[in-house]
Amino acid sequence: MKKNILLFLIFMGCYAVIFAGEKTTDGDTIKSRYTLDSARKAEYGKFEDTFTSWFHKKYCVKMKIKISCNGCSRFYFPVTFKIDEKGKIVITETNPGLFCGKELTEKQKTEFVKGFQSIVFSKLFYGRVVFFNFNRALSC
Repeated sequence: MKKNILLFLIFMGCYAVIFAGEKTTDGDTIKSRYTLDSARKAEYGKFEDTFTSWFHKKYCVKMKIKISCNGCSRFYFPVTFKIDEKGKIVITETNPGLFCGKELTEKQKTEFVKGFQSIVFSKLFYGRVVFFNFNRALSC
């Protein structure tokens, strides 16, 4: 009996060590708009539309980026953010973004993050964490 208890405790200790650093997600985390109810899905769609419009009309113009089959056909930038109690976006994590297969410069990253900070969410999203994988690619 003591042997079984000791083995159980060793097993649980190993389990705790293995999974201690693993991120957990809960109902307040959004990984995809497809998991949202209709009201939140509509709001999230507005966010995506607003951000995509800003990206093409302002960001690409300012950074002199042309996404086309003749030049670069891909822009990729994953970001995690939380929406505070005023609906503002607070960036919690960014990963190296790619543009034309090269890592984004600091200036490109800074300007990209500014685009997020101009967007305000409704109360439907207050306190939520969003994993947003911004990816624009053409199939040429």
